[in-house]
Amino acid sequence: MTSVVELFPKARKLSYDARSQLRSVENNACPSSSLFFSLDELDRQLNLLEGLIQNEAPSQREIWRRKVNELRVESVDLRTRGNGVSHHRYNEQLNLQNREELLGNAGSSYAQRRANMTEMDELVDESKSLEHSSNLLGDIINQGSASLSSLVDQKNRMKGVKRVILDMATTLGVSNSTMRIIQRRDVVDKYIVYAGIFITLVVIWVLYRWL
Repeated sequence: MTSVVELFPKARKLSYDARSQLRSVENNACPSSSLFFSLDELDRQLNLLEGLIQNEAPSQREIWRRKVNELRVESVDLRTRGNGVSHHRYNEQLNLQNREELLGNAGSSYAQRRANMTEMDELVDESKSLEHSSNLLGDIINQGSASLSSLVDQKNRMKGVKRVILDMATTLGVSNSTMRIIQRRDVVDKYIVYAGIFITLVVIWVLYRWL
């Protein structure tokens, strides 16, 4: 008649083999069905051992019961981890299938599926590039607006300076020729401001067209 002493080493070897198979399943080196087959066999051996413990001497029963329980706990842990790996693989396959169906390539070849996936990646890259260009254009427009504001402020300051100079000239009795020189300089400065505004607008328009 089979005893616990004879059967326990077999159960322990099944537990060791199941641990090795779990590592292989995690590395996708073997199917999960092999792992579950070993665990089913281990559970059968543990059930036999639990029945045979009663045939052992009373002083040995608790020792063997503890050893069998340890293997039982390990079997449950290995099965749980194996189920987790199988569930993860199933979700991966389901996601891939859904992606292929969305692309309309359920019956296409592997090369066609890869080509469509590459096209999607390129569209994502193009979207990122357009977003970057849009941000760059926004920065340039903001800089141009700041430059225009600066030119307008400069023009206003020049008007104020002109008024001060005219007032001072009137007070000091500056000659008419000197006043005309000052007025001509004011006209030249005004053209410079307008030219700066025009050039800034042209630069912004060119950048907008090319970006």
